[in-house]
Amino acid sequence: MIAALRALLRIPAARLSPEHAVQLAKSEVERQGKPWREPVKVAHRLREYVIWTHADQIGGNLNVFVDIHTGEVKSVRGPNPR
Repeated sequence: MIAALRALLRIPAARLSPEHAVQLAKSEVERQGKPWREPVKVAHRLREYVIWTHADQIGGNLNVFVDIHTGEVKSVRGPNPR
């Protein structure tokens, strides 16, 4: 579905793998001194990956947004309250 929508909107395919996006996100979170907790969940959006840490728990999660083309970490949100 995402691939079809990207084609329709003429957005290039992702240049970054989800695994590499997780590595970039982890580096940025550690640089900011925030807690990185496994497991993580990766959601693929049109122009970004959203990495959700501590995915099996409610609360204490970080949401990290990584551009699928450049690998730029757009933002780190959280930790979310319980």
